[in-house]
Amino acid sequence: MTIQDGFSNGYIFMSPYQASASGPYIYDKFGNLVWDGYGLIGAANTHNFHVCSYQDSDHLCMVVVNQEKGYAFGVGIIVDSDYRIVASVQSGDNTTPVDMHEFWLTEGGETALITSYNIIPVDLSYPPYNVMDQQGWLTQGVFQEIDIATGRVIFEWFSSNHVDIRDTRIMPHSTDVGGDGWTPRTPFDYL
Repeated sequence: MTIQDGFSNGYIFMSPYQASASGPYIYDKFGNLVWDGYGLIGAANTHNFHVCSYQDSDHLCMVVVNQEKGYAFGVGIIVDSDYRIVASVQSGDNTTPVDMHEFWLTEGGETALITSYNIIPVDLSYPPYNVMDQQGWLTQGVFQEIDIATGRVIFEWFSSNHVDIRDTRIMPHSTDVGGDGWTPRTPFDYL
């Protein structure tokens, strides 16, 4: 006999990080496996796994990524009720691939909101940074709205245009993912 009092309806969505079988999983409220996304996604890490509305019906949305230290580089995917990939979303306009932090469809499901990063040259010679006498490198956050059907960028926002580097509370190379700003491979992540 199973007592169901005290349980709410719905499913549990999980996407274990760097597990032996990473990927999206759906469980019922009793811990029984409903869907194992490993066969669809493979061993890639999956983030932001949730139900989304696409083409007037419920779908599954997620970001499938190659994980880096503090970052991820990947693609947003949309999966139908038969667990088939029906659409994918990539960042546009020369930004890095979709990051793990955000992937949401707008109302109506015609566009997607994603985050990404862009590495840009910047002067880091002034106090308190004193990184170098010449050009340094900065990781700026990027927010984009992408048309799912065409891949066209509808809107984009760059952090360096709105958040001054002097307003940061961290210093180059002061965190495990902050970067030192010396090269494009080690940019300073000031956010």
